[in-house]
Amino acid sequence: MKKKRDPWDRVMDVIRDTDLIIEIVDARFPHRSGRLARVTRKRKRPVLFVLNKSDLMDPEEAKLLAKKMDGFSFCAITGKGKARLIEAIRSFKKGKDFRIGVVGRPNVGKSSLINVLRGRKTARTSPEAGFTKGEQWFRISPGILVIDTPGVILEKTSWTQLAIQNAVRVEKLDDPVIVAVSLLKRRPEIAKQLELPSDPIEALEVFAKKSGKLLKGGTANIDEAARMLIRNWQRGLFK
Repeated sequence: MKKKRDPWDRVMDVIRDTDLIIEIVDARFPHRSGRLARVTRKRKRPVLFVLNKSDLMDPEEAKLLAKKMDGFSFCAITGKGKARLIEAIRSFKKGKDFRIGVVGRPNVGKSSLINVLRGRKTARTSPEAGFTKGEQWFRISPGILVIDTPGVILEKTSWTQLAIQNAVRVEKLDDPVIVAVSLLKRRPEIAKQLELPSDPIEALEVFAKKSGKLLKGGTANIDEAARMLIRNWQRGLFK
C-alpha cells in the first residue's frame, strides 16, 4: 500500500523547484503561515502575499489590509488586482523559464488565480475544498511558468477555524452548530444581513424556520440550518 505523502512534503518540493512563491489566503481571514515564512527565508525564496476574495470585503478595508500586510488585494472572480500582481511577478523574473509556486489552504483560490493570470481557464476549479489532486505546470506568459498544487493546510488549527476559513467541507463537521455559532459571533453583520436576532442560537432557530429546515412537528432543525449557513458563507454569499 502506497504511503500517503505529508502535505508539507509537496510544499517543500514546490519551494525547491521554483524561483518565487505566491502565498494566497482568504482576505476575510488573512493569516500568513509562519512555517512557510521560515522555510522560504531559509531557502532564500521571495514570497508574494495575495489576499484573494477581496470582493467579499469593504473595498477600503481590503485596500488598507493589503497595505498593512504588504500584500496584494485580489479577486479571482473579476480579475481585479491582476495588473499589479503581474507587474510584481515580472520584477522578480530572472532567466528564460522563471518558475512560480502557488500555495495556501484548500479552497482559497489557487487554481482560480492561475486561470486569471493566464487569461483563460487552464487549471480546473471547484467550490469544494481539496479539489486539485496533483501538480500541473502552466505557462502564464512567455518565460513564466506556474505550478498548481493541491490545497495544503499550512498550520494546525481547530475544525471550527478550518470550516470558517473554508478549508474543510461542511459534510465533514460532526457539530455544525458550534461552527455556525462561532461564525455568527465573529461576523455579526451576517445576522443583520439576514434580518436575524443577534443571539446566535436564536438566529439559527429563526434561520431554520425562514429556510424551511424543520423537523416533525414544525420544530426548527438547527443542525441543518447551521450547515446551510456555513455553506453559504463558504460560497461567499455574505459580505
